[in-house]
Amino acid sequence: MTEVEQPAQPRDPPKPVVQGRLVSHRAVGVTATVVGVIAVAGAYMASSGRNADLTPPNKGSTIAPLLLVGGAYRLEVGPFALPWTWLGDRGTLVVRGAAGGTSYIAFRAMSNQRRRTVRIGGAPSKVVDLLPRAYLAGPLKLVGDIPIRVSPSAERASKKDRRRVSVFVSTPVAVRTPFAGLPGKGFYPEERSAGRRFNWMSERGVLDLVGRIAANGSANVRLVLWAPAERRVIVARSDGGTRRTVLVRAGRPKTVVIDAVRMRAGHGRLILRTAGTVRSRDDSRRLSLQLLGVTRVR
Repeated sequence: MTEVEQPAQPRDPPKPVVQGRLVSHRAVGVTATVVGVIAVAGAYMASSGRNADLTPPNKGSTIAPLLLVGGAYRLEVGPFALPWTWLGDRGTLVVRGAAGGTSYIAFRAMSNQRRRTVRIGGAPSKVVDLLPRAYLAGPLKLVGDIPIRVSPSAERASKKDRRRVSVFVSTPVAVRTPFAGLPGKGFYPEERSAGRRFNWMSERGVLDLVGRIAANGSANVRLVLWAPAERRVIVARSDGGTRRTVLVRAGRPKTVVIDAVRMRAGHGRLILRTAGTVRSRDDSRRLSLQLLGVTRVR
């Protein structure tokens, strides 16, 4: 089973918020903050004629620093309708909040016109392909601003777009162990509450897994889910054929373990499905549940 979203090609990139202008990490931070405020404002909605508090519970996901990509172009909508940004020849990983200890950086990326090497701080470099793919960099100490270096250098995006760009990257996230789940198609951008992160899902969501796992190995994956308004029957299916059906009761975080998810060269995929969504007058999104955390079970 293969399901790949075909993005706009790098030589004809998605229409940006602002073209032809590099911005500092402060400007990027303002943009990210605005996006976050809009998203969190929609976290209180009515369901079935009743007001439902959709604030995520205080457990499930882990407190993590906010990571921003500085020295890049402004955020824009990229593959899977999530926030991405183009890098020039270099950039900066801007850390907001204390991380403590060693962390790994999970992100998606795709390169403009040719494969490129990306190196974050002193972590081993990653070779980025032309199609969007999940990557895991580290280990790193998340302190201050961490340089991002790209090689070969940036090239003009297209005949109509004069920006010189190299690699298109999604908003990175920090994880404690060398394993991560990146919400993709069917999930909404990450939101935060009390320092904890979560993603809303519609009726169907694709979760890309990336980790340091032996070639053609497998991983037992732990998900923490939350259905705020009504109980949900969730069907989880992996590329390797693993299937699990669970009941998530309203207002109670549910921990689900999906055994033996196939990982090819450190990459895997889970597809989550549920029936029905909730919607309010103040939020046009159709929401079913929240993904609060993804970890590997040893």
